[in-house]
Amino acid sequence: MPPPRPPSRTDLITFPAFASTWHGSPSLPPSNKGGVSVVAYSGGGGSAKTGVFNLINVSTAFQAEEGGEAAGVVKNEFQIDTGEQIGVGVAVHRPRTATSINDDALLAAAVGDEIRIYSIPLNPDAIPDEAGEKDNAMALLRGSVVVGDKFGCNAVSWSPMGNAVAVGCENGRVRVYMVLPSGGGNSSSGGSNSLELRLVSDCEGHEKAVCSVHYHPRGGAVLSSAKDGTARIWDVRGDGGVGTEMAQLKCQIESTAKPAAAPPGSG
Repeated sequence: MPPPRPPSRTDLITFPAFASTWHGSPSLPPSNKGGVSVVAYSGGGGSAKTGVFNLINVSTAFQAEEGGEAAGVVKNEFQIDTGEQIGVGVAVHRPRTATSINDDALLAAAVGDEIRIYSIPLNPDAIPDEAGEKDNAMALLRGSVVVGDKFGCNAVSWSPMGNAVAVGCENGRVRVYMVLPSGGGNSSSGGSNSLELRLVSDCEGHEKAVCSVHYHPRGGAVLSSAKDGTARIWDVRGDGGVGTEMAQLKCQIESTAKPAAAPPGSG
């Protein structure tokens, strides 16, 4: 395999990686500024009281205006320590209306039985001086919720508007949470305000662990796939907090084994 050509890049990952995500938006004319790239991957060595390199690695890049205070591409890299639990799902959102280097991105992480929401700074100058390189303090924990005891969060996805997250669980459940500001401000933008995650839809039907969840581009439905061999589309707009299954696709594997030969004399 030939090596990647610039501007591609490769990183040596020193721990097992379970999930990755990439959010990107281009620089647009006439200013040719405001382009953003956020790459995050998560994993670790396993659950332990001391934590075995259970981390989320984050790399950001922002295309600043030439001649401005922060001209050129401003890059930032750091790690988030997830403690005793492994981050097995990550997703990044940044609203299209965000144009400044001081408009943070938001990262949702599936960690154990929790969904955690972090602010991801694009501007290194906005990080407190006491936060050292690759320090957990560089990412601000904005809010979290325990999805359920021993649910096991496997996958997470942002809604297109950034006002909700869907989570797929080890026990087969799919749940949707509204992301609401508890201290004012806009939930879909970065900042120092805390966020509340409020359950609005609970989808039951998968018989085994959910592997992935994705939002419809219009935000009213969620697609999930699971180890039971099905992919299901859920309407998560209904009242009463219960998601409705709209469609199901079942994977079937045809057997390639030849039928056993009939014993002699049986015909």
